[in-house]
Amino acid sequence: MFGVQFGGFYDGEYNDKGQRDGWGRHCDARGNVYEGQWKVDKFDGRGLMKYLDGTAYSGIFKRGKLNGLGVVRWIDGTVCEGIWEDSSPLDVVFRSADGQVLDNVAASKKLLDLASQRAKDAKANAVAAAEEEANAEAKVKVATANVKAARATVKAADKQVKLAYRRETDAAKDDVKAEAKAKGKEKMKALAKAAGEREAVEKARQAEAEKQRRRRLEDQRRNKAVAAQEKAAAKAAASKAWVAANKVVRAKSRV
Repeated sequence: MFGVQFGGFYDGEYNDKGQRDGWGRHCDARGNVYEGQWKVDKFDGRGLMKYLDGTAYSGIFKRGKLNGLGVVRWIDGTVCEGIWEDSSPLDVVFRSADGQVLDNVAASKKLLDLASQRAKDAKANAVAAAEEEANAEAKVKVATANVKAARATVKAADKQVKLAYRRETDAAKDDVKAEAKAKGKEKMKALAKAAGEREAVEKARQAEAEKQRRRRLEDQRRNKAVAAQEKAAAKAAASKAWVAANKVVRAKSRV
């Protein structure tokens, strides 16, 4: 009957496996807030669940559901107190704001209204979780596309460097052949000059290759930085939303 949706934002203790465990506070996509004990990523132990509509449950949870002694309070002052099992009332008493015990019809209406509201909460949280996952996937795809584009650019530049080197090498060979027809002394000078040109071209190619390598590394670092900034921005936006939701809950709690 009482849904306990995860997702949203959590501030509290974790176990060695990174699961929520111990004492913690959780706010879901609808603004419902749970504060209490956790065990293996589920509400477990004593806790307080405050819903955005003003309803609140204080009592014992087990494996994410209401189990044991607990009290539900509606915003109109109605109270349901007793034993719960798997989030369903087992042995409870309903009282109105003035302390009168409610009949079965009134109690059933309260429970149906509560179940309807929790169903809306579950649907809203599911939609929010799906949207968050879709946004994350879209960002990963964009980052991947940027990396591929950067690699393609580097590959094209490297191809141009190799082509230029090949042309220069061919030109140097032609010069050597032409000079070979000259006299002995001139031939030696020409060969020495061609060898020097080849060495210079090789050094230039190596320097360009090193430049491209560094550019690739810089592109990778930049992409990682962009991804980190986007993640930080998403986290900041999520934190801001959590703070806003928390303010609403506190404001309504004061009322």
